[in-house]
Amino acid sequence: MAPVLSSSPSRRRVAATVNSGRGSSVAQVTERVQESSWSSTAELTHSATVTTGTTVFPEGTVLQDRAAYLVSIAPAVDGSLEYSYQATGGGSLDVEVDQTAVLRSVEDEAGGFEHWRTEESLASGRETGVSPGETVEVPFSLDISEQMTAADSVEAELGGTPGETELLVVSELSVSGDRNGVPVTESYTYETTVGVEGNVYRFEGEGPHEESGEQFTEREVAVSHGILRSVAGPLLLMFGALGLAALGLGRGRGAFDVSQAEREWLAYRTTYSGFEEWISTGHIPDDALPDSRVAIDSLEALVNVAIDSNRRVVSDRRRGSCLVIIDETVYIYDPPAPPSSGLSTHDRPGEPTGLPADPETNPESGGAETAAGEPPATEQESQ
Repeated sequence: MAPVLSSSPSRRRVAATVNSGRGSSVAQVTERVQESSWSSTAELTHSATVTTGTTVFPEGTVLQDRAAYLVSIAPAVDGSLEYSYQATGGGSLDVEVDQTAVLRSVEDEAGGFEHWRTEESLASGRETGVSPGETVEVPFSLDISEQMTAADSVEAELGGTPGETELLVVSELSVSGDRNGVPVTESYTYETTVGVEGNVYRFEGEGPHEESGEQFTEREVAVSHGILRSVAGPLLLMFGALGLAALGLGRGRGAFDVSQAEREWLAYRTTYSGFEEWISTGHIPDDALPDSRVAIDSLEALVNVAIDSNRRVVSDRRRGSCLVIIDETVYIYDPPAPPSSGLSTHDRPGEPTGLPADPETNPESGGAETAAGEPPATEQESQ
């Protein structure tokens, strides 16, 4: 692609500052502002006329901008490159277009190596004094059947090549003249692939291809600053310095350090949340616990024991433990103590701290005794 006019972000340069004597100042600044802009569009259109009539496609039918055409009924295609532009400040451009049919054999596995190539001029055109909004059209005709026959002939002469045969329509577009009061000379190249598979051919990369740019100018403006700006700046600087000092002091005293107990508690809560579908909250009476007991080092390991034995983990709030009973053995994991007394060992991640009233142990809920006939646990037992 040819270069497109570009620009850097708008900048302001202070030219002078004058004190008004009443707590405010006036500054002359130079602003870089957009003065005009432009955009252009180039697009290849195509159509094919049916030369061999069929039941569904009578002879003479024109097929326009279709996703696919058939060589057997419409072997030749008519195309056109259409170009237009817009410019906020007006313009007058000379537009020149050259179109070429490129037939080649390319081997992708060899890094796009080109084994052979032929070129055939399709059309060329030139329009002068083109104004914004006007459209330049350069038509061409391309016989797909003849191109494929030519490719087969080249391959036969060479004894065959490992590459894939490609057919391209290459459109070279040049514009020159005046646009938004600025002299321009630009060139663009657009490639449209004509993919042929058996009896079907398709166009790829027709566009629209869009380009755009902007022009800027500089102007001086007066900007006044009141007393608030003069005072607020130093105050903000002072508060920022105090904040940095407080942050450094807090770090020096370890105010932002995370204790080992907090790390263990957070890790437990995260694991609990991740395996919650395998955990049930409840209480196992003493007489239901087997005598054989195995201590497990982590909640994740306990969940794996439950999964392997097709059982669930019981989070026993009274005991402050997680348990899995398998036959005559109970596997137990004791969670870490919460870093704050306001947290229960079995608070789940994402829930408020503290546990809701347990209907098994809260007399107000009507449960003076547990389901197993045991008296409700004391406050010390529940912790």
